[in-house]
Amino acid sequence: SYEISDTGPLIAKMISDMKSEINEMKDKVQVIYNAMTSATISPEKTVVTKRLFQSCKQLREVNIPPTVTLIDDYAFDGCMSLVQISLPSSLKRIGDFAFHGCMSLLKISIPSNVMYIGNNAFEECNSLKQVLIPKSVSRIYKLAFANCKTLKQFTISSTSTNIKNDILLGCSQLKELVIPLEYYYFDLIIDPNIKIIKKNEKD
Repeated sequence: SYEISDTGPLIAKMISDMKSEINEMKDKVQVIYNAMTSATISPEKTVVTKRLFQSCKQLREVNIPPTVTLIDDYAFDGCMSLVQISLPSSLKRIGDFAFHGCMSLLKISIPSNVMYIGNNAFEECNSLKQVLIPKSVSRIYKLAFANCKTLKQFTISSTSTNIKNDILLGCSQLKELVIPLEYYYFDLIIDPNIKIIKKNEKD
C-alpha cells in the first residue's frame, strides 16, 4: 500500500503563488489602462458600463457607436484629459456621475433622444462654455451641471423638463439662462444678476 502525505501546505503555497501572479497581472493591466489616450467601444454595445473608464486620466477621446442607449454611472468619472466625445443619437440616458470631473471637456452636444440626465452627471466639467438641453429631456437630477466654473450659457428647450434647483450650483461664470416663455425657474439656485432670456418653445 502507498502512504499519501499531507498535501495541505503544498496546495496552500500553490494558491498563494497563483494569487500573487493574478495581482501582478492586474497591476500591469491597470498601468496600460491608465495610460490609454483613446478608445473605441464595440459596435454591438448598447451600454457604456458602470465605471468603464473611471479615472482614466490620460484618456482624450472616445468613439461611441450608434447603438448605445445608456452611459451608465461613473462611466467617465475623473477622465480629466477627455477633450471631446460625440454622443450618439441613440442615447436615452446619462447616468449619475457619468462625466463628473471631466475638466478638459470643451463641449457636449446632448442628443435629441436623451430623456434623463443623472445626479452630478457633468459636475466639475470646468471647460464647458455652453450647454443646450434638448426638448426630449424630461428630468435633470441633482447637481447635474454644478461647479462648471467656465459655463456661461445654459439653455432649457422645453417647459416639460423637470429639474432640481441645484443643477447649476457653483457655476460662478454663468451669464445667461435661456428658457421657454412659460418655464418656471424661480427656485433655481443661481446668481440673481444672471440674464434670463425667454424664448418661444417653437423657436
